Amino acid sequence: DPRLLYRRIHEEDHPVVVIENKLDYGRRIGVNQISGFEYMFGDSPYPIVRIRPRGSEPNITIVTYGGIAHSVNECIENLFIEGEIKADTFIISQIHPLELGEIVESVRDTGYLFTVEEGSLSGGIGSEIVSTLSEATDAPFVSRRIGALSVPVPSAKGLEDQVIPSPSRIVETILSVVR
Repeated sequence: DPRLLYRRIHEEDHPVVVIENKLDYGRRIGVNQISGFEYMFGDSPYPIVRIRPRGSEPNITIVTYGGIAHSVNECIENLFIEGEIKADTFIISQIHPLELGEIVESVRDTGYLFTVEEGSLSGGIGSEIVSTLSEATDAPFVSRRIGALSVPVPSAKGLEDQVIPSPSRIVETILSVVR
């Protein structure tokens, strides 16, 4: 609801940057829920949506935000079917300050962290998430950032699809690391 967003922005004491993705207009996270996974919606002003396997422990952690979250949601089932990989997925709605508590616990448990974003890897939020989690946890973990190619995102849909990570590229990258 845009009214809720604008109310939250006006309640803040500091500047707020809103990143809007044209593909997100009219979309809602969790509408197409995958069987065997539970979708948990936080109740903080900038909630985190968490998607966990139901009845078993996850073996990787994924952190994402924005429009690419829908592609990640599509990948969850494919990861399980193709590699028996159960993802603990966090869709963040605030990138700073980042609420780390549950994410740190998940990375400690799984030993894997994948960040997925539409932005390029250089200077992206994925880098900040990996760095912050490295400092926040004492447990070793393997991390991989998945993002757009390091070129300007083209406006032509066919070229844009080649630059921004597709669900198949996300799955392939994760399988190449975990296998």
